[in-house]
Amino acid sequence: MDSEFFIKELKRQLKHARIGYRELASALKMSEAGVKKLLNKSDLSMARAAQVCEVLGLSLADVLKSTEESLRAEQSFDDLQIRHFVRNPEHFKIYMKLVHEKVSLDEIIGSGQVDKKAIFRAIKSLEDLKLLKLIPGNRVQSVGGEVGRVNTNGTALENLKVDFTVDFIRRIGVEKTGTIYGGVYLLPPEEARELQEQLSELQMRYTHRSSTHRRLKRHQGERAAKTVSIVLAVGPFSLFD
Repeated sequence: MDSEFFIKELKRQLKHARIGYRELASALKMSEAGVKKLLNKSDLSMARAAQVCEVLGLSLADVLKSTEESLRAEQSFDDLQIRHFVRNPEHFKIYMKLVHEKVSLDEIIGSGQVDKKAIFRAIKSLEDLKLLKLIPGNRVQSVGGEVGRVNTNGTALENLKVDFTVDFIRRIGVEKTGTIYGGVYLLPPEEARELQEQLSELQMRYTHRSSTHRRLKRHQGERAAKTVSIVLAVGPFSLFD
């Protein structure tokens, strides 16, 4: 499995538990050199990962959760990155697919939605912008740690989100798939604030759940979960004005 960040968390847990390479090697019935090699690779089998977790007295799920919590939760962009994405919205889509949705580069290429040469030009630009790097096996790695969510508030990228949202709603109508929920509510200010707080809480709850499923997909090749896009739009005017 692709487990660079997972291995980092295992090492952190081993250090916290004061379990050295020699003690771990004895528990795994391996040589000390073998354990060092095992924990300095870019991948790790599920069987070995489970064995190391057992030595730590933790479940695999515990370490996966701890890994998620230790990773950088939010990505924001500098002015150069924002200007690039505004000029090249397709690069923003590819970035979000790779880094946020955890879709593999091979999956994007295989979808046929974007020309292969255009995809690799985008990857080169994203590398130059220090947002990700391409590693052997057609894999990409986010610079600075994995991303749980992306923050574009107050930037020109908000206009891109509006464009993507309009396209998303139009696609629901054309393909007759999905559901559009909407409402116009007459609420005093305190209840309007309460509504937005509850919507924000709901969004964060499912963001955390989604991060867990993405982690499982990354480490275990899970394919049972489905991609669901939800747009929450709140404005101080009527939907029917």
